[in-house]
Amino acid sequence: IRSVEVHRPELTVVRLPDGTTNLDHLRGRLEKMSDETAAGAGAPEEERDLSGVRLGRFALEDGRLRFVDRSGQAAREVAINDLDVTLEDLRVGKPLELTIAAAVLAEKQNLNVSLTSTPLPPSLRPTPDRLVMKAQPIDLSPLAPFLPKDVGFLAGSLDADLTAQLGRAVPGGEGATRIAGVFRAMGLRFRGAEGGKAIDITVDSDLSGDVVEGSLDLRKLEIALGPAHISGRGKVKDLASDKPSVEGLEIRSRDLDLAVLARYFPPLEKMIGGQIAGPIGLLITGSGSQDAQAIAFNFDFAQTQVKVPDQLTKVAGAPMGASGTVRGSSKGVYAFDARIDLQGADLRPGEVLNKAPGDPFQIAARGTLQPAASPRDATRARVNDLRIQLLEDSMSGTASVERKSAGARATTHFELAMKSPRVNADRMLLTDEQIAAAKGSPQRGAGAAPAAAKDPNRFDGLRGAMAFDIG
Repeated sequence: IRSVEVHRPELTVVRLPDGTTNLDHLRGRLEKMSDETAAGAGAPEEERDLSGVRLGRFALEDGRLRFVDRSGQAAREVAINDLDVTLEDLRVGKPLELTIAAAVLAEKQNLNVSLTSTPLPPSLRPTPDRLVMKAQPIDLSPLAPFLPKDVGFLAGSLDADLTAQLGRAVPGGEGATRIAGVFRAMGLRFRGAEGGKAIDITVDSDLSGDVVEGSLDLRKLEIALGPAHISGRGKVKDLASDKPSVEGLEIRSRDLDLAVLARYFPPLEKMIGGQIAGPIGLLITGSGSQDAQAIAFNFDFAQTQVKVPDQLTKVAGAPMGASGTVRGSSKGVYAFDARIDLQGADLRPGEVLNKAPGDPFQIAARGTLQPAASPRDATRARVNDLRIQLLEDSMSGTASVERKSAGARATTHFELAMKSPRVNADRMLLTDEQIAAAKGSPQRGAGAAPAAAKDPNRFDGLRGAMAFDIG
């Protein structure tokens, strides 16, 4: 197909007297159809080869989106006018170019977005590569009644001047990453926010980097999420080599507390489900000597309360965190040294390990990581020295993981080999009696069937081997 053109289309979104919209009803029907299709489906289908499909150009010109509110006594209407959408060169091996321009609640166009993909694969499934977004200040409040109820949006404004070359920052991407510009969402108010509080979200960045080359030029990074802030500065050169250079690198979080942010944005509370509350500490800096430079990282959950159902709990003030360093090893390969401390965690809710708060549980790993240089390559990680201290026992060994492709075609191959002079399983593992006593329920039978898996294809593409040598 050489071209498809649509002139002056009009779509009307109506808010009905019961507060729902015609799009809500349509979405509900589509979700029901999707659920019925998924219920009758077996293994996922192979991606179709669409290399014979070609579309030179698609253009939607001078479109209009009307929003009519009929929930009150008198109907009210707002509109997005002068909507232009163009799509260029849909074919295998060519980048897809999509541009959108519109006058959002205004007389003249005040929003422009362009998105370019990497060269399309035979499935024609695009991978984003370059995004440019320019938006003059737009008051989105008049559109609030028409947005999905579960979002709960009431008011706020948006403006942006942002250019992002995504590169390897997205799965399947290639090349360096460059992000520059400002994005602001100001005065956002959501239904159910504590005291009707509004939150401002701003991202002001000027950075470039390449994970394969080990380079990062962080000229500016300022992210504000209401009271929470993440800021960064510094430069890294040739980290994935034997002669890395780190200059003034510091990335730090301040007042990053998901429970506090949920007071402004109630849907976040539903996402975290009360599982985490309290400040999370993040610090990334340069470290090492002039001859052996590296990046040090530290994630501190000591002041965080964590409660993951059927897995673990941790009270605020109990130690838990992860730290380590990353340095160059050889071209395209990183060497890492990481430590995870779960001393403050209670793992008994997982119904396997008899590990109470205060019992030792540390994991130390040293190895290498080789990120995929292109979508055709594999990402490889190897742990040459893996040490685990759990309660009174210790284990040591090696591990490796290799992952190729993404999506339905992804494959993961792993190997694990561990040795231990002695393991006290009676001390380490919970008995059925302990589980029943903790839950206040009858003892689970030894022959009880496991719960049905939610995703029967969760192990597709996975294979590996594990070996344990216990004296």
